[in-house]
Amino acid sequence: MRPPSTPPNLHASLVGSSESNVSYADSSSDNIKHESSSAGSPFIPVKRVIRKVRTRVVTKSLDVDNVQYSKSDSDYIGDLMDAMTDMSQAEDNVGMKKTWKKILVQKADKIRPMCVEVLGLIKRAVNEQLGDKTSANSYRDFEHRFQEFCDAARTQKTIGKHLMEAPYSHTVANDPTYAASVGLILQSPRICLLTEHRESGTTVA
Repeated sequence: MRPPSTPPNLHASLVGSSESNVSYADSSSDNIKHESSSAGSPFIPVKRVIRKVRTRVVTKSLDVDNVQYSKSDSDYIGDLMDAMTDMSQAEDNVGMKKTWKKILVQKADKIRPMCVEVLGLIKRAVNEQLGDKTSANSYRDFEHRFQEFCDAARTQKTIGKHLMEAPYSHTVANDPTYAASVGLILQSPRICLLTEHRESGTTVA
């Protein structure tokens, strides 16, 4: 049995639809492939083939000189924040502990940025000397230095306090007149005498 033939009007409308699709496909031939039907042949629907484009997200890393690290930067930063905020092993005096707890509340939004900066400095310290003084201790690698820092920050909250303070250069630039007045106070005779006796181990009446 022969299949029923397509009515002329319907065939014309299908061919016209196919041609319109073909012209659309030609306008973006890079992304769409098509197949058209010739006169008198069965209609073949247009196939649209969309090419998938792979994208790669590149995140900025604090890696220095291709050193291999066992964790991601986020994990290291989390460890630093834990060490800074943990009070269970703090060995400071009561006054320092109270001060640090107050800082954690008043400057909570600055803890993470400070830890990000510290992580970058620890990584730099693996291959270069930071500061004017040569390190009195040696560290096997980054992991050793990082762990020692966490241990120090966990037991000595004074470290965290100083890290949260603005650099001295910033303080002077912000108010040089005040910085000069503080310098004059520190150079006063009594302050110098107290410093001298403190260093020698004697007392001042």
